[in-house]
Amino acid sequence: MKQIETEYKTYSQQTRKQIKNLCPTAIRSVKIGTDYVIKDKDNKTLCTWHKRFLKTGLIVIHKS
Repeated sequence: MKQIETEYKTYSQQTRKQIKNLCPTAIRSVKIGTDYVIKDKDNKTLCTWHKRFLKTGLIVIHKS
């Protein structure tokens, strides 16, 4: 598991590009509350993006 802090506070286009660079097999994202779960074509979870209070977002990569 690897944690990466983003430069942005929201799940914006720049955040999606950063996730695509980190996890090239990412196909879709599912919003759960204020967080997002990023999945591949086999519907397996690759990483998650978490909104943090008064901080920038956090990407947690589940598979290296």
